[in-house]
Amino acid sequence: MNLVLRNGFPVSRALRPTTFNGSLERLMDSMFEEFLPPQESGISSPRMNVIENDQGFVVEADMPGVAREDIKLSVENRRVSIEGEVKQELAQKDGHNLLHSERLISKFSRNFTLPVAVDENRAEARLENGVLRLTLPKKEAAQPKKITVQ
Repeated sequence: MNLVLRNGFPVSRALRPTTFNGSLERLMDSMFEEFLPPQESGISSPRMNVIENDQGFVVEADMPGVAREDIKLSVENRRVSIEGEVKQELAQKDGHNLLHSERLISKFSRNFTLPVAVDENRAEARLENGVLRLTLPKKEAAQPKKITVQ
């Protein structure tokens, strides 16, 4: 691949990255590090998988360090909202004297819309080993009502 400037002169080979794993990738990484500070909690917006089957949807969201009581879920028609809070208190103690303590409180939320409506009344949620598993059955399609003529 040859890169050519508008005036027709080729770009120096020294300015072209040899692979995407080279200098271009390092440049992009450094740009993101400057503009997006790292999340200390490790969970700013939970990573998720959304799986559809014939019966409904299964949502798996990574929630390391989040307690059950700190998660708020809401489902309305097709809209799903997951909110929570990470509370961590790390302390190193020597006897009864506190030598070092760090506290971390971080909130997160994730909202998305499913392609079809779900039955909120049959929805289930489980938190096991830092993974939230949300089962959302599809709402049954409304059957046409038959009316008899009198």
